[in-house]
Amino acid sequence: MSLQFGIQPFWFWNGDMNDDEICRQIREMHDKGVRGFFIHPRQGLSLPYLSKPFFDKAALAVEEAKKYGMEVWLYDEYPYPSGAAGGLVTLEHPEYAAYYLDKTCLTVKGGETVEKNLVWGRIVSAMAYPTVNGECQFGRGMDISEYIGVSRRDEIFQRTGLTGFNRKRYFTANSCRLLSWTAPAGRDYKVYIYLEAPVQNFKYFGNFVDPLNPDAIACYMKHTHEAYKKYLGHEFGKTIKGIFTDEVTAYPNHLPWSPLMPELVKRYGEFDILPYLPALTEDMGEVTAKVRYHYWNAATEGFIESYDKPMYAWCEANGLLYTGEKPILRSKQLAHVHIPGIDTGHQKAGDKPHLPEAIYRGNGKIASSAAHFYEKPGVLCEAFHSIGWGITMQDIKWTMDWLAASGVNWFVIHGYFYATDGLKKHDAPPSPFLPMPWWKHAGQISAYADYVGKLVSTIRPDVKLLLVDPVTTFWTKGEGRNSDSVRKAFARLQSKLFERGIDFYIADPALMAEGKTEFNGNTPIFALKNDRFTAVLLPFMTNIEPGAIEPLATFAKAGGNLLAVEDVPAEDIGFGKPEVFTSLFDGNLPNCRLLPAENAMNELEKLSPPAWSIRTDEGTSPEGLIRLSGVSDELGPCLFLINTTDKEKAFTLTYQGKTERIQMAPFASRLFTPEHMANEPAADYTLSIDGDFTITPKSPNALRLGDWEMTAFDQTAKVDSVPILDQLSEGGFSLPVTMSEAFGYSKKLEFPNVQAMYKTRFYKDSKLTSPVHLVIEPGALEGKWTLLVNGHRFAKDNFQTTHFYHNTNLAAEITHTLRDGENELILALETDKFYGGLRNPLYLMGDFAVFRRETGLWHLEPMVKTGPVKNLAACGLPFFAGTVEFTKTVTDLPVSAQTMAISDPDLESCVTVSVNGHAAGTQAWSPYRFHLSAPASPGENTVSLTLETTLLGLFEGQYYDKNSGTYRPV
Repeated sequence: MSLQFGIQPFWFWNGDMNDDEICRQIREMHDKGVRGFFIHPRQGLSLPYLSKPFFDKAALAVEEAKKYGMEVWLYDEYPYPSGAAGGLVTLEHPEYAAYYLDKTCLTVKGGETVEKNLVWGRIVSAMAYPTVNGECQFGRGMDISEYIGVSRRDEIFQRTGLTGFNRKRYFTANSCRLLSWTAPAGRDYKVYIYLEAPVQNFKYFGNFVDPLNPDAIACYMKHTHEAYKKYLGHEFGKTIKGIFTDEVTAYPNHLPWSPLMPELVKRYGEFDILPYLPALTEDMGEVTAKVRYHYWNAATEGFIESYDKPMYAWCEANGLLYTGEKPILRSKQLAHVHIPGIDTGHQKAGDKPHLPEAIYRGNGKIASSAAHFYEKPGVLCEAFHSIGWGITMQDIKWTMDWLAASGVNWFVIHGYFYATDGLKKHDAPPSPFLPMPWWKHAGQISAYADYVGKLVSTIRPDVKLLLVDPVTTFWTKGEGRNSDSVRKAFARLQSKLFERGIDFYIADPALMAEGKTEFNGNTPIFALKNDRFTAVLLPFMTNIEPGAIEPLATFAKAGGNLLAVEDVPAEDIGFGKPEVFTSLFDGNLPNCRLLPAENAMNELEKLSPPAWSIRTDEGTSPEGLIRLSGVSDELGPCLFLINTTDKEKAFTLTYQGKTERIQMAPFASRLFTPEHMANEPAADYTLSIDGDFTITPKSPNALRLGDWEMTAFDQTAKVDSVPILDQLSEGGFSLPVTMSEAFGYSKKLEFPNVQAMYKTRFYKDSKLTSPVHLVIEPGALEGKWTLLVNGHRFAKDNFQTTHFYHNTNLAAEITHTLRDGENELILALETDKFYGGLRNPLYLMGDFAVFRRETGLWHLEPMVKTGPVKNLAACGLPFFAGTVEFTKTVTDLPVSAQTMAISDPDLESCVTVSVNGHAAGTQAWSPYRFHLSAPASPGENTVSLTLETTLLGLFEGQYYDKNSGTYRPV
């Protein structure tokens, strides 16, 4: 199947899904070079999910995308994680619900009676073990499950009765299990109780489905996959390319459980895990590693059989590709997807890239290695969520660069919001889509995604180093600090390899059974599938699966470079101690060595020297430079080099004896070949953006009314524009107690009807005469409301749809109500919904400047004429979202100049430059270089910079502080 990759975002279906708007947004995507999209049902969707109306809208989107040759991908849940069919699975089959293993551990003195309330769950194991000198005697436990019964936690009083003689009743509720046990005298005991309890308070669904239950997953696929096939199957394998699954794994992540787990351990580990449950979190002696290994292996194999294999097979049978990202337990799971995926890239440019992350779902090298070994066409990354509304194309390009270095060639942006009104804008933003001001130039980042994705797809890395994934060591180290420390150490090792330019693959230990020893002349080579490695590294491994032992031992005995870092795999995980393997490291084989972590890099660089040498004047590797190198059919040997820092880098680049002195701008990336190694020529002219420029906003300015004084229940507090329950809580309000009750059942506190009054003030300069509009987003006000501007009443009917920053804006002109000096806006609102109230800022929009003056209020003033490019607040534009032009006259621009650069660390916006009215181009990221389309004039020349902002100031009232790497209030 031919695939386009590039940028293909999650398109959040989070609104009314109007036909015209669906088509308009698809056209917008196509116009900006977006190759396709994922239809992602999301919170805020007003259509009934999995209904015919929903599928009719999906069919419309598919047909519109088909007109433009775009790809459509389906997303298999509403909203996420996958597996619940929007909640239908457990609605129809409560027996398919997910469970967790609740652990209670108690120390009881001899002769002491313990009474302990436990969760409401099925007893899996309840054992008391005698202790000697504080240590558990796990071989001498006694079953105390018969001492656990049923109880109720809560007492209830109600004013009711069967007759008029008695109007008071007493009940109990909130079922629980209760332990009542007296320890035998003479010694102390440690009690371990494990109960199987239903997962509760799971986001969106309340409960969740058991992913280890094949019947549950079959039910899920019936509701989701088969429904899509019914309505859209005619486009499977054509416009519709595949289906995305998200965030699902064996639950709970830290300690998976299922009613089927004991049987799964018996099937894959051939022993009963129930007597050994304490070993999952505590040391039970020699059996501990075996128990943990087989427990995690059973969870992995069970998930593959119940979830991954059915999904893969269904997609294969229906002409689709199975893709997604989820918290994999080990990378061999990725053999059972068509396109592996990860979830990372949630940083702004200037931070140190998370390359790689300790968790596998954020590790591009794990995914790209699996894609390589299992022969997959690509690797996707779900990226950019939670960066916030200050995202720039510089951030996106920077992230794509370092993801490319880890082997990612497909960028799934999280997400393009169908709607951003009201609370919907807070769904893990940003949305680098409409109404983002720089969206008009987003074709640049789409084209770059195409370029870098193709580059990753066509470069064949020359990898000589193989890392064996220490995943089974993670398992046997257990939860908590020990496992975390090994995971982080493994991530640090990979990070150092990236820094040194030493490329590598990471292989699941299960793949080692396919390895063979070959010779290149007299040099032993470890052959795995189509690759030939000169060195194999065992990082931080305390155990090894039996299938890997013979191939690796053969390689080592033949003189191959088999290196271990920090540990030698000597732990028994149920197959006997690997003594044959550990003996390899006894010093008799010079190429089989145990290395401390601090010395490993120097040894590995000797065994796998990078083809391209990059050195500073001091002879070290420049900090922050990462690379992807190899051979391309089109280019031959090549190096894709990335400066991930906000500093210019100078270094010497050498390839096969050829050396060049190179300088790279902050955040720059560049492709080198042996024929094209020279430094890029300097620009003919560098424009300084210091000092003041003439300012011409091309979009209305805004005063964001986000902070209010709220009065309710005869109390007053300052509040933010958030749902009323949060306002009441954050403002410290006392609420009247109102309750609902059912006979014999616990009373519930009810949210009261709230009559709130919100006030805010601002100042209008007497010289301001331009029109002012009050703008409200749909969904900003939830409840019955009336607005007063200086006593002038405005109701919902007074607001008309008017485009200020988005086509859904509701606006009313209030110019006639304003007075010179202080103005007051009052909102009276009544709601009985805890999510109601003043939930989003209101905005004053117009051609004015906004400054906070000594009055403490925001002032509306006439637009200033000049101001600094690098400080919008100083220009009276602290909340501005749109396009603003900065112009100044320069006298030092050479007549002969053909190129112009802006080199300033504070510039991260999308910039369009013109000189004397002649366009010089648009640049969205560093390095900012422009080509003059007409000769400069002798003497004075007018240079104009047109900047596109983000939505950070407007939506959040913040700016990005580069020094601290955080958003701060304006």
